[in-house]
Amino acid sequence: MILTPEERTKVGEAWIKAGIDEHASIVSFSRFILHLLSLGAPPDLLRDAIRAMGDEVEHASLCFGIAKQITGDAIGPDNMDISDIMAKHTDIKGILEAAIVEGCLGETFAAHSATFAQKMVGEPSLKNILSKIAEDEMRHADLSWRFVEWVMETKPDLHTFVEHVFNQKLKEFAALQDLQENNASKVARLESSDNEALLERFGHLSTASRHHVIQKALKEVIKPRMAVMLKIV
Repeated sequence: MILTPEERTKVGEAWIKAGIDEHASIVSFSRFILHLLSLGAPPDLLRDAIRAMGDEVEHASLCFGIAKQITGDAIGPDNMDISDIMAKHTDIKGILEAAIVEGCLGETFAAHSATFAQKMVGEPSLKNILSKIAEDEMRHADLSWRFVEWVMETKPDLHTFVEHVFNQKLKEFAALQDLQENNASKVARLESSDNEALLERFGHLSTASRHHVIQKALKEVIKPRMAVMLKIV
């Protein structure tokens, strides 16, 4: 597909942002690995967390590589301040909440988004990259679910807390989704449908597609797995 200079800039910026987000995930998994060590987590969780951190390094590299192919400019991450990497989520409840928000929810949404996005693009190499990212992110989500399950098995008294966090975060998320829907017409005026269609052809979902994917992930993965884990009838 032949792109105008303006289109190249827009698509390139979208992939640069994706690369920055993936790069930031390296820090999250670094912190998670240290938390696993502090809690005496079983070897399979530790091994899979280390693998996941390596996946995020690769994802960031792939995203910046796509941006370079589109814009012609070599772009990479900036220096990152990690001085407060362990300042948050220092107790078991904080660690659990982070795993639920960033992993059980965030990584599941990311996996479904990449799966949906790869169906929207035509370029085979880009489809392959998105397919790999989707597969990796689903493994990362599963790791978080397994971690929460392990904590609940070893500390049954935290069952009520875990249920509260899930319910609270889903309630907050539903409110955010309603707000985004109410503002959909404003978004449409600010960001043309042509621009969204362009980005979607290069692996970045439109507002409508993101909403669809999130609802699908909630219905097919998150709520059913929640119900099994929390023994909700």
